[in-house]
Formats: sequence, C-alpha cells, structure tokens
Amino acid sequence: MSLVAENKELKTLDDAIRAAERGDPRALNAVRSFLIKNPDLWRASGDLATQAIRQWIHKTTKGDLFSREMVIKKVASLRNDLKRDGEDTFERLILDRVILTWARLNHLEHLDAISEPESVSWGKLRLEQHKRAEKSYRNALSDLLAYQERRTHGVSGAHETPEAERRVSSTNFPPSFEPVNRIHNFMPQPV
Repeated sequence: MSLVAENKELKTLDDAIRAAERGDPRALNAVRSFLIKNPDLWRASGDLATQAIRQWIHKTTKGDLFSREMVIKKVASLRNDLKRDGEDTFERLILDRVILTWARLNHLEHLDAISEPESVSWGKLRLEQHKRAEKSYRNALSDLLAYQERRTHGVSGAHETPEAERRVSSTNFPPSFEPVNRIHNFMPQPV
C-alpha cells in the first residue's frame, strides 16, 4: 500500500507533491517513489547549475522571449563547442561552471551597457561584482582547459614521460574557482 493510499489527506500524487512543496514530511515517501520511477524528471529539474543558468538568462532578457531563445541557443552552442566528451561527468561539472560564469559575466556586461549606476557607491559595487565575475569566468575556463589537457594526455594510452607528467601534474593545476568552485580537487588522475 502506498503512502498516498495510507494517508487520507494525500489522495493523489498531485496532493503529495503540493504537500511536499509546503514542507509536509508525510508526502516524502510518495514523492520519492515517483521520482525513482521517473528519473528523467529529477535529472532535468534537479540540475541546479541548469536552473542557475536559466535564472541568469531570465534576469538578462527580462521577459523578452525572443532574446531568451537566442541566449538559450547561444548557451547550447557554447556548451557544444567547448565539450570534448559528452559522457565525462567531471568535464560536464566544469563546463556547467564555465557556462554559469559566462552567463553571470555577460549579464553584468549587459547591465553596464544599458544603465548607469545610481551613485558612486553603486558604481563601485558593480565594478567589484564585475571583477569577481571576470575572475570566476577566467578560472572556470582555465580549469576546463587544464582538465581537458590532462584528460587528453591521460587517455592517450602512451606511457607518460617525466616531462608529460610534470605538464599535467596536480601541482601545476590552476588554483581556481575561488571561493565558490573547488571541482579541481576531485578530478581523476590520468590513467
């Protein structure tokens, strides 16, 4: 017997979902069971990086559906141009960070282009935000390129020379994603 059937107030899956959205713990078993049976739903909707990218796009395009669709196409094109292996989870995580920082940086550039800061204080704040966004974007790109380089050398199958090992060693790996991204600590070593 399912939790929805056991619980008089939760007659349907919709009831369970609404209850879970309100924070009602009685709905969790029904919702978990549904998500286990429908993994495509949680893979798409549970992807926080994609949700964050969508939010940056929404903030930038402000309801302009034509502009939104163009930016979505640009994001897809950028992702396809930068990825080397669609099945590599680590590359995807780093690529998500590249796209996210790209969206953030370009949102700030867009703001700078369409409006002036209200005061000197706001101008300083926007400049600081821009500097942090630029640094995050550069670091994300650096990490992606370094990871792809390591991956290329590690997957080649050839025995690594001491020179090649130095080139891709973790000590030469870029210290980036400060302070928000520490993915480079979890990257596998070349095989």
